Amino acid sequence: MLTSILTGPDFAAIEQGHPYLPPFWFVLMILPAFIIGDSIRLLQSELFTKAKGLRFSKREFGCINVILIAGTNLVYLVTVCSVFILFEAVTSGWQNFIKHGGLTSYLDSGVMIYLILILLALIQQMSSWLNQAFLLIIPILILIATDFTIAKWNPFNLSLWPRMLSINGSMLNFAIISCIGLATSYIYLYGKYELK
Repeated sequence: MLTSILTGPDFAAIEQGHPYLPPFWFVLMILPAFIIGDSIRLLQSELFTKAKGLRFSKREFGCINVILIAGTNLVYLVTVCSVFILFEAVTSGWQNFIKHGGLTSYLDSGVMIYLILILLALIQQMSSWLNQAFLLIIPILILIATDFTIAKWNPFNLSLWPRMLSINGSMLNFAIISCIGLATSYIYLYGKYELK
Protein backbone atom coordinates (compact mmCIF):
# COMPACT_ATOMS: atom_id res chain seq x y z
CA MET A 1 0.00 0.00 0.00
CA LEU A 2 2.86 2.38 0.78
CA THR A 3 4.26 1.82 -2.69
CA SER A 4 0.96 2.87 -4.24
CA ILE A 5 0.87 6.02 -2.09
CA LEU A 6 4.47 6.91 -3.02
CA THR A 7 3.92 6.29 -6.73
CA GLY A 8 4.79 9.19 -8.96
CA PRO A 9 6.35 9.86 -12.33
CA ASP A 10 9.68 8.16 -12.90
CA PHE A 11 12.55 9.87 -14.71
CA ALA A 12 11.53 8.39 -18.07
CA ALA A 13 8.00 9.81 -17.80
CA ILE A 14 9.38 13.28 -17.06
CA GLU A 15 11.80 13.08 -19.99
CA GLN A 16 8.95 12.06 -22.31
CA GLY A 17 6.85 15.02 -21.14
CA HIS A 18 4.32 13.13 -19.02
CA PRO A 19 4.67 14.71 -15.57
CA TYR A 20 1.89 14.63 -13.00
CA LEU A 21 1.60 15.52 -9.33
CA PRO A 22 0.57 12.46 -7.29
CA PRO A 23 -1.93 13.79 -4.72
CA PHE A 24 -1.48 11.10 -2.03
CA TRP A 25 2.33 11.40 -2.11
CA PHE A 26 2.07 15.19 -1.95
CA VAL A 27 -0.29 15.12 1.05
CA LEU A 28 1.82 12.49 2.85
CA MET A 29 4.98 14.56 2.40
CA ILE A 30 3.52 18.04 3.11
CA LEU A 31 1.43 17.15 6.18
CA PRO A 32 4.38 17.34 8.64
CA ALA A 33 5.10 20.87 7.40
CA PHE A 34 1.58 21.81 8.49
CA ILE A 35 1.94 19.92 11.78
CA ILE A 36 5.24 21.56 12.74
CA GLY A 37 4.43 24.90 11.13
CA ASP A 38 5.21 27.87 13.33
CA SER A 39 5.39 25.87 16.57
CA ILE A 40 9.18 26.24 16.94
CA ARG A 41 8.93 30.03 16.92
CA LEU A 42 5.99 29.93 19.33
CA LEU A 43 7.92 27.66 21.70
CA GLN A 44 10.85 30.03 21.51
CA SER A 45 8.73 33.05 22.40
CA GLU A 46 7.03 31.19 25.26
CA LEU A 47 9.87 29.23 26.79
CA PHE A 48 13.19 30.81 25.89
CA THR A 49 13.25 33.32 28.76
CA LYS A 50 12.51 30.51 31.22
CA ALA A 51 15.12 28.27 29.59
CA LYS A 52 17.64 31.11 29.68
CA GLY A 53 16.95 31.45 33.40
CA LEU A 54 17.83 27.77 33.73
CA ARG A 55 21.14 28.55 31.95
CA PHE A 56 20.21 26.99 28.63
CA SER A 57 22.28 28.44 25.82
CA LYS A 58 20.88 29.38 22.43
CA ARG A 59 22.60 26.39 20.86
CA GLU A 60 21.11 24.01 23.40
CA PHE A 61 17.70 25.45 22.58
CA GLY A 62 18.49 24.83 18.88
CA CYS A 63 19.40 21.20 19.72
CA ILE A 64 16.06 20.80 21.47
CA ASN A 65 14.33 22.18 18.37
CA VAL A 66 16.08 19.63 16.14
CA ILE A 67 15.09 16.84 18.55
CA LEU A 68 11.47 18.07 18.48
CA ILE A 69 11.50 18.19 14.67
CA ALA A 70 12.98 14.68 14.45
CA GLY A 71 10.57 13.34 17.08
CA THR A 72 7.49 14.87 15.47
CA ASN A 73 8.41 13.44 12.08
CA LEU A 74 9.16 10.04 13.62
CA VAL A 75 5.80 9.88 15.40
CA TYR A 76 4.04 10.99 12.21
CA LEU A 77 5.78 8.39 10.05
CA VAL A 78 5.35 5.54 12.57
CA THR A 79 1.65 6.35 12.84
CA VAL A 80 1.16 6.44 9.07
CA CYS A 81 3.19 3.26 8.48
CA SER A 82 1.42 1.44 11.34
CA VAL A 83 -1.97 2.19 9.80
CA PHE A 84 -0.76 1.03 6.37
CA ILE A 85 0.85 -2.13 7.80
CA LEU A 86 -2.29 -3.06 9.75
CA PHE A 87 -4.51 -2.47 6.74
CA GLU A 88 -2.27 -4.45 4.39
CA ALA A 89 -1.71 -7.28 6.87
CA VAL A 90 -5.42 -7.63 7.61
CA THR A 91 -6.46 -7.57 3.94
CA SER A 92 -3.77 -9.98 2.69
CA GLY A 93 -3.22 -11.97 5.88
CA TRP A 94 -0.30 -11.67 8.30
CA GLN A 95 1.53 -14.71 6.94
CA ASN A 96 1.35 -13.50 3.33
CA PHE A 97 2.38 -10.01 4.39
CA ILE A 98 5.44 -11.24 6.28
CA LYS A 99 6.31 -13.94 3.72
CA HIS A 100 6.37 -11.45 0.82
CA GLY A 101 8.70 -9.06 2.69
CA GLY A 102 6.11 -6.44 3.59
CA LEU A 103 7.81 -5.43 6.84
CA THR A 104 11.25 -5.03 5.29
CA SER A 105 9.75 -3.00 2.45
CA TYR A 106 8.11 -0.67 4.95
CA LEU A 107 11.31 -0.42 6.97
CA ASP A 108 13.47 0.41 3.94
CA SER A 109 11.12 3.00 2.49
CA GLY A 110 10.32 4.34 5.99
CA VAL A 111 13.99 5.16 6.64
CA MET A 112 14.25 7.04 3.35
CA ILE A 113 11.02 8.94 3.87
CA TYR A 114 12.05 9.83 7.42
CA LEU A 115 15.29 11.36 6.14
CA ILE A 116 13.38 13.34 3.52
CA LEU A 117 10.85 14.59 6.09
CA ILE A 118 13.70 15.74 8.36
CA LEU A 119 15.37 17.56 5.45
CA LEU A 120 12.10 19.19 4.48
CA ALA A 121 11.36 20.29 8.06
CA LEU A 122 14.84 21.75 8.60
CA ILE A 123 14.69 23.66 5.30
CA GLN A 124 11.21 24.85 6.25
CA GLN A 125 12.33 26.17 9.62
CA MET A 126 15.49 27.82 8.29
CA SER A 127 13.66 29.50 5.42
CA SER A 128 11.05 30.85 7.84
CA TRP A 129 13.79 32.99 9.40
CA LEU A 130 13.77 35.02 6.19
CA ASN A 131 9.99 35.34 6.01
CA GLN A 132 7.13 33.58 7.82
CA ALA A 133 5.32 33.00 4.51
CA PHE A 134 8.14 30.62 3.53
CA LEU A 135 7.00 28.13 6.20
CA LEU A 136 4.67 26.48 3.71
CA ILE A 137 5.75 27.97 0.38
CA ILE A 138 9.27 26.50 0.41
CA PRO A 139 8.28 22.86 1.21
CA ILE A 140 5.53 22.99 -1.41
CA LEU A 141 7.94 24.37 -4.02
CA ILE A 142 10.58 21.76 -3.17
CA LEU A 143 8.10 18.89 -3.55
CA ILE A 144 6.65 20.22 -6.82
CA ALA A 145 10.14 20.84 -8.24
CA THR A 146 11.21 17.34 -7.21
CA ASP A 147 8.20 15.78 -8.89
CA PHE A 148 8.50 17.70 -12.17
CA THR A 149 12.28 17.62 -12.70
CA ILE A 150 14.81 14.89 -13.46
CA ALA A 151 17.61 16.12 -11.20
CA LYS A 152 19.00 12.77 -10.06
CA TRP A 153 21.22 14.41 -7.41
CA ASN A 154 18.10 15.68 -5.58
CA PRO A 155 17.73 13.62 -2.36
CA PHE A 156 13.98 14.30 -2.32
CA ASN A 157 13.70 11.79 -5.19
CA LEU A 158 14.01 9.11 -2.50
CA SER A 159 10.42 9.82 -1.50
CA LEU A 160 8.97 8.67 -4.85
CA TRP A 161 8.81 4.87 -5.20
CA PRO A 162 9.75 4.55 -8.91
CA ARG A 163 12.72 6.87 -8.38
CA MET A 164 13.82 5.05 -5.21
CA LEU A 165 14.29 1.92 -7.27
CA SER A 166 16.31 3.60 -10.03
CA ILE A 167 18.64 5.67 -7.79
CA ASN A 168 21.79 4.03 -6.50
CA GLY A 169 22.60 3.61 -2.81
CA SER A 170 24.94 6.61 -2.73
CA MET A 171 21.87 8.90 -2.75
CA LEU A 172 20.85 7.47 0.63
CA ASN A 173 24.31 8.34 1.97
CA PHE A 174 23.93 11.82 0.48
CA ALA A 175 20.55 12.21 2.23
CA ILE A 176 22.06 11.14 5.57
CA ILE A 177 24.98 13.56 5.17
CA SER A 178 22.56 16.32 4.13
CA CYS A 179 20.43 15.71 7.25
CA ILE A 180 23.46 15.84 9.54
CA GLY A 181 24.84 18.92 7.77
CA LEU A 182 21.53 20.78 7.85
CA ALA A 183 20.89 19.88 11.50
CA THR A 184 24.37 21.11 12.45
CA SER A 185 23.89 24.31 10.43
CA TYR A 186 20.49 24.86 12.00
CA ILE A 187 21.87 24.52 15.52
CA TYR A 188 24.84 26.79 14.77
CA LEU A 189 22.78 29.49 13.04
CA TYR A 190 19.98 29.29 15.58
CA GLY A 191 22.43 29.78 18.40
CA LYS A 192 24.30 32.57 16.67
CA TYR A 193 21.66 34.63 14.92
CA GLU A 194 18.07 33.57 15.42
CA LEU A 195 17.30 34.35 19.04
CA LYS A 196 17.41 37.88 20.34
